[in-house]
Amino acid sequence: KKSCWEQPTERPTQAPMLPRLGRPPKKYDCRPGSKQAKPLQVIGYSGKASIKVLDVKSGKYIDKICDVDLNELPKDSNGKTASLNACGMNPKDDFVYCLTNTRPEAWVVRVGQNCDWDIVGSFGDLNAVSGTFDKKGNYLVTGYPNG
Repeated sequence: KKSCWEQPTERPTQAPMLPRLGRPPKKYDCRPGSKQAKPLQVIGYSGKASIKVLDVKSGKYIDKICDVDLNELPKDSNGKTASLNACGMNPKDDFVYCLTNTRPEAWVVRVGQNCDWDIVGSFGDLNAVSGTFDKKGNYLVTGYPNG
């Protein structure tokens, strides 16, 4: 008899061995008029990933929401510090989701309004380039396999 993990499923399932790191995040305030209801961009530098508010018209950042300490995320198999990429706001639950660039697993990281985060899944060995969500809350990612 096959175990539960060996049975085929109709849809993708959560990875069985997720790292138990991070803190439960809080949803973003996406009500009209909130500074968090504007376009956000995640920018990595010096061991941090800043979530900033982007003024689309001027192309300038007008506010910073918070910083994610990348040193707290899981490191890859070579000990390299993770970075975040392919980030997008899920319209169904008001969280930002990103992928790490770690090998052999690209972890799905859910980031909250105070940059608290947790790991909610894996994309396998993927070098993610960009990500977004559709109106139904499906996470759409472009990238290529590492190797």
